[in-house]
Amino acid sequence: SPQAVGSGIPEMKTILRGVVLKEYLTMKAFVAKVVALTAGLGSGIPVGKEGPFVHIASICAAVLSKFMSVFCGVYEPVPVLQMSTPLSPVAPHGDRAWAA
Repeated sequence: SPQAVGSGIPEMKTILRGVVLKEYLTMKAFVAKVVALTAGLGSGIPVGKEGPFVHIASICAAVLSKFMSVFCGVYEPVPVLQMSTPLSPVAPHGDRAWAA
């Protein structure tokens, strides 16, 4: 994947400035970066880990945010008027309906 080349720090700075880089935060780039970083570190090649981990974490955040957008609206707050029911244990004037 051409998006997995390099550390990823300059591209992430560009994204944080507001420039849209299409296909940079994809699962294809994630798999390529993880496999290449694992193989490189496992073979003993002196590679920097911080830059690729920033890119990997950014891809995870982007994928999770896309996944969580599916659940948008699930946790909408219930209006206060709907929360009060006629079966509440408190009387309308604040007196306890259920005396001990």
